[in-house]
Amino acid sequence: KKLLYRLNQIIIVIILIASLVSIIMFIFQVSFSFYSGDTLLRQGFLENRLFGVYTSPNTGALFVVISISAMLINSTIKYNGKIKLCPLYVINLIVQTIYLSLTLSNGGALTLTAFLAVFSVVWIFPKLLSKYSAKKAVPAAILAAAALIFCCNVVIIPAVRYGMSYIPSIVNMLGQSKPTDDPSQQDPDDPELPNHNIQKVEMERIESGDDASNGRSIIWSGSLKALAQHPLFGYANMWLSEGDATKFDTSLLSEAEQTWLYKHNGNLHNAYVQVAVYSGVIGLILFVALGVLLFQKVGRVLICGKKETTQYQLLALLFSIIVAIAANGLVEAHLLYTRQDPYGAIFWIYVGLA
Repeated sequence: KKLLYRLNQIIIVIILIASLVSIIMFIFQVSFSFYSGDTLLRQGFLENRLFGVYTSPNTGALFVVISISAMLINSTIKYNGKIKLCPLYVINLIVQTIYLSLTLSNGGALTLTAFLAVFSVVWIFPKLLSKYSAKKAVPAAILAAAALIFCCNVVIIPAVRYGMSYIPSIVNMLGQSKPTDDPSQQDPDDPELPNHNIQKVEMERIESGDDASNGRSIIWSGSLKALAQHPLFGYANMWLSEGDATKFDTSLLSEAEQTWLYKHNGNLHNAYVQVAVYSGVIGLILFVALGVLLFQKVGRVLICGKKETTQYQLLALLFSIIVAIAANGLVEAHLLYTRQDPYGAIFWIYVGLA
């Protein structure tokens, strides 16, 4: 418990600082991009979304959910199974809500939805079941899950996003100096004059053409075509940049598939496709088997364990965030074969603790 508490405190503070800096970048409309090797890195508010100090709005949104779960876990440890947020955690919750609203991340929404759904099943439902019959507890838990998901994704986050869209203009207006000369003698088109019109920052996802997956479906189809050439053990790695030697015939891939795979430097944006392509069907079977064993072990405790204990509450929260990150794996690749990846590291630490 002590190790888990310290780890979560570090995670919470780092994510809080990163999100605060990111929000400040949005307020003052700070943005820039640069190349690290062949990889283009974008920082700040770009493409109508907030990257902030993260490499992507999607990874930043994933960290938001991890931060929230870490707060709940630490609260459970500190207050013996009860969730009470200290002032630092309340501030962090507000900051993370603001940052998440500005990312416009569908992957973040999926991760948060998965977390809230599992949390409702393994944490809220047992508490309802201890007070009411199963006939009342089941629909109440379903209603609670639906209400949490609806309020977060449909009410709170869009409302915060709408309000924040006016903040940069307001801050800019307040920061402009007032003219000291006679207003009647000033040119209204003078760019030096302060602008007193509050303008809304445009925040709308920019997709790749008509592809709602933003290129992911093309990446997956190309990856599976490559896997079909060596299905048992895969390739250990896809190519990193155009011109690299590959172990598969790239001519069997369409031009769009090659372009997207080159563009993303071997990141397949799906943890399970990535495990399959990088380690073959054999590797995917081993990975799935590990997941099944984990679910079997943890599930047995969640079903048969004493629901009122702190240990059960901790395991329920750990299980919720593990499943949430696993759900995020449907649209992002952080679990394996992604080199230095803090998201994958946190996932496997939580799995080990569970």
